[in-house]
Amino acid sequence: MTVCAAIATPGHSSRLNGLAGSREQSLPSVVVPFRAAEISAHVAGDVVELFVEEGGEVQAGEPVARIDDRIPRAQLDVARMAAGCEANINLAESELRQARRHRDRILAAVALHAVSKADADVAISGFELAEARLSQAREQSAHKLTLLDLEQARLNAHLMTAPFDGNVLRISQEVGSAVQRGTAVVRIADISRLKAVVFVPFEWFDVVHAGQYVQISAGAPVNRLLEAEIVSVEPVIDAATETFRCVVEIDNTDRRLPSGFSVQLEQQYVIHAELADKRQVPVR
Repeated sequence: MTVCAAIATPGHSSRLNGLAGSREQSLPSVVVPFRAAEISAHVAGDVVELFVEEGGEVQAGEPVARIDDRIPRAQLDVARMAAGCEANINLAESELRQARRHRDRILAAVALHAVSKADADVAISGFELAEARLSQAREQSAHKLTLLDLEQARLNAHLMTAPFDGNVLRISQEVGSAVQRGTAVVRIADISRLKAVVFVPFEWFDVVHAGQYVQISAGAPVNRLLEAEIVSVEPVIDAATETFRCVVEIDNTDRRLPSGFSVQLEQQYVIHAELADKRQVPVR
């Protein structure tokens, strides 16, 4: 990456000249993956299947390992059968239709003075009771569907999936291993982007900003300048250290850079990048 130098604009020259005239500073950090995660078991049991290999790629939501799930799978089948049984609802609906017809006949007879008011009260009560039984049957059916969802969730807990796209760094447990809840099974990392956290002197606060591209010096085994983007500038200065936190990211789409090498954010490249930005000169 080449940073095009330019003359500072008014209002920035004194500040930048002051920085440029001071002792050059290099801020050290270490590059880490953009995201990394230990995929751990949600339940205790035996690992019965591994779907990935070390060094391979994995997509978000893709299964990586499975814990023995024979018992929750059987429980799910039972819950599915119970939820699919609508006999109680069908019976309650039939009773309600019969109670409605009986009530209507009795009310018609009451209008003709063929039966007593007491008979009408009994018919109306029978209809209301049939309505309540149907409502109860429907509530029980809804409860069974909730239990079905619960059993499905319990079964899903036996399957470990990748939370994001990444590379499999390490498999910590093999098929047949007995694990407890929380035991790490697979470690993955997204190395398509690498990031480093740098604690920057407060004098640089108006110089660095999110979206700015700078060059950083990479240590072994890279040993060259790399283009990096400042993606985050924490708007709080630590009074004890007189620094603020910045996060820089390096594009690593081709996966050619390893994680873990040291970098230096050097003052000269930050100032030059800021000058180029003020003059709207592209940083290449």
